Amino acid sequence: VDAAFKKHIYEREAIAPTCFGARYAIPHTTKKIAKKNGIAVALLKEPIIWDGFEVDVVLMFALHKSFDQVPKLYDLILSVFDDEA
Repeated sequence: VDAAFKKHIYEREAIAPTCFGARYAIPHTTKKIAKKNGIAVALLKEPIIWDGFEVDVVLMFALHKSFDQVPKLYDLILSVFDDEA
């Protein structure tokens, strides 16, 4: 990503929080502006408060414009986190 990526993450977060209830958040930009696809993972020792929820897993998406599987990616990640097993 370039230096402006952080600004775009904060702009997206101002529109609506990217936490999914308790436990995890998936911050991302509104547009696919990364130089290449990547996911940064943070597993926090202590949860942080994110829009009123305790979050201890953060998956930051950086997606290139060529990536066309966003719905599949979200479905996969949400199904993993929603599975109690």
